Amino acid sequence: MEAADKNLVIALLRQYAGIVEKKPGCPPLAKVNVEHHINTGNTAPIMQRRRRHAVSETC
Repeated sequence: MEAADKNLVIALLRQYAGIVEKKPGCPPLAKVNVEHHINTGNTAPIMQRRRRHAVSETC
């Protein structure tokens, strides 16, 4: 990552640091209600079972 990009990411993280709740030993949780939608067009979403490990770890 170039220095300018790294500085931009750090600035954004500092600017929006208040939207996540920090707990020791846990990943950060969003304090705001977050919703998302993935437009798949006319195609149904692909449903797969959950994985306990990343695909890269199982190869």
